[in-house]
Amino acid sequence: MMTTILFSMIWSNWFFTFPVKVYTVTPNINVQKNETIKQQFSDHSNHLKSYITKQLCAVFPARELKKIKTGQSAYLFLDNDQGKRERIPATVLNVSYPGDKEMGQVVLEANAEYIDHEHNPFKNAKMRHVKINIDELTPATILFRASGLGIDTPNITSTYHNTMVQ
Repeated sequence: MMTTILFSMIWSNWFFTFPVKVYTVTPNINVQKNETIKQQFSDHSNHLKSYITKQLCAVFPARELKKIKTGQSAYLFLDNDQGKRERIPATVLNVSYPGDKEMGQVVLEANAEYIDHEHNPFKNAKMRHVKINIDELTPATILFRASGLGIDTPNITSTYHNTMVQ
């Protein structure tokens, strides 16, 4: 009996408080030509590290732009020249609200670190998609939205371009 009560309390705590991140994802990426490269020696070895910064523009649906803010973290996913998938951290620099258009632009700055010029992640890379965290929901909120019982909460829709729950 005591075990059941303890389990119920733990499960209830998880169900009503555990944050589930919701991402918006877009494959519509335009990489700008400008880049900044900074080089410095590593603290623990004699290797010269390079830090490369690239700007890119990603297109998102207008309804998602309200949840994207300047300074927010994002991720750029790409396939590098060795065929490996890489996740590169990025930061939102600017959000362009489209007015009456359905799509809007987000300008991002991606920052990658590599040891030598042979391993530059942007060199001959195929850009896959940009992922930005737009919300955190609890399992209870997800259940209420999916069932239609949520008050003042939109139903969860799932298309590739819209929202991905992870």
